Amino acid sequence: MENVSLKKRIVLEVDVVTGRIDFLNEDEMSFPEILGTIEYAKMMVMKDWMEE
Repeated sequence: MENVSLKKRIVLEVDVVTGRIDFLNEDEMSFPEILGTIEYAKMMVMKDWMEE
C-alpha cells in the first residue's frame, strides 16, 4: 500500500527593512488552515532548536 500525501503550500515573504509581510496562497487555504500551518511550523522549528 502506498503512502498518501496531501500537500498544501503557502509562501510567506517578509521584508526585514520595512516589516511588510506578504503571502502567496495558491492552494486557497482557509484562514484557520493558514494559522494552523504557521503554528505547526513554529513548533517544529522550536523543537529542532531546543534539541540542539
